[in-house]
Amino acid sequence: MKKLVIIIPILLVALVIFFCYYKNDTIVHLGINTEIVEINNDDKTIDVHYKDEHKNIDLNFQVDCSIAMEKHQIFYCDYSTHMIQELSFDSLFVGDEIILSISNTDFLRLHNDDIVQAIQIQLATQRLNVE
Repeated sequence: MKKLVIIIPILLVALVIFFCYYKNDTIVHLGINTEIVEINNDDKTIDVHYKDEHKNIDLNFQVDCSIAMEKHQIFYCDYSTHMIQELSFDSLFVGDEIILSISNTDFLRLHNDDIVQAIQIQLATQRLNVE
């Protein structure tokens, strides 16, 4: 009986320590810097160009913005004031630099002319005045 009284608390402490230190290293979203090449207002998609000179990647692909629009996840951050402003799809222009949040699995499977779903879009071009 004394052994059981000692073993149960030790097992409980071990379980608590295990669950507290368990890390999930799966990356769910990935922010990538792209430039808008074309905007399609009819189906709310944008064609973007992504270039990473360090990894020798040069891609053009299409981004479906419908989920980002539904969740109000198109925004602008003024880097000098750190003020954030929600934007509409119509606020994006060809030539704007944007930061896309897409799933890591979509990014790893990405090829030219693919379509990916944007979870979040941040306008990186510093051109707006946030009030």
